[in-house]
Amino acid sequence: MRHLTSADYRTMPWANGCGTTVELLREDGPGGLQFRLSMASVIGDGPFSILPGIERTLTVLSGPGFRLAGEGLSVICAPLVPVFFPGDLAVRAEDTGGLPSVDFNVMSARALPRPTVTVRQAPVTLPAGGTLYLFALDPVVINGVPVQRHDLVVTEADARMDGAGPVIAVRRRSRSRNKGSAPAGFGAAPAGGFGPPAGVLQAQRKTEAMAPAKARGAR
Repeated sequence: MRHLTSADYRTMPWANGCGTTVELLREDGPGGLQFRLSMASVIGDGPFSILPGIERTLTVLSGPGFRLAGEGLSVICAPLVPVFFPGDLAVRAEDTGGLPSVDFNVMSARALPRPTVTVRQAPVTLPAGGTLYLFALDPVVINGVPVQRHDLVVTEADARMDGAGPVIAVRRRSRSRNKGSAPAGFGAAPAGGFGPPAGVLQAQRKTEAMAPAKARGAR
């Protein structure tokens, strides 16, 4: 089990130059970005970075949230509700009311099985399966280890979470395990999880042929 803290993170500018991102974890491959977890602040209405070949999930952690708008896409990003959208669709944050929101972002290369993203409340046990990335929103104990707010735990074993805080759970499965099936997390929302909002499936299909992304510091 890996336990990452703020000392392991790094801050970098957005790809569009309009703000900063705290990068928690990143994996790259020959084609560029493969997987990334990060936090960023949306401080007003404005565009998101365009990331060809990347699937994104955004979860508002604090603040009132906002509306994510683009061609064929209009989704309310409410606190602690994961929202999926394709990274190569031009989208904007709207209806912020000038109030800042902090969000947690999951980015994954479209060629890989899509991670599932859920918000879980301790106490709970998450079974092993693929790789679990557990982002604590309040202090919690994971497999007997005290974890502080905004720490990240990575494990391939069962994860027992005790305490009173919510945790964002991101699960990645190997390509071979998902071969021939729909990407993880896509379609109807599973119990305790989420699926793409209405209209996102059509938008995603429009962008499937785009090239992989190499961008860093995306909003």
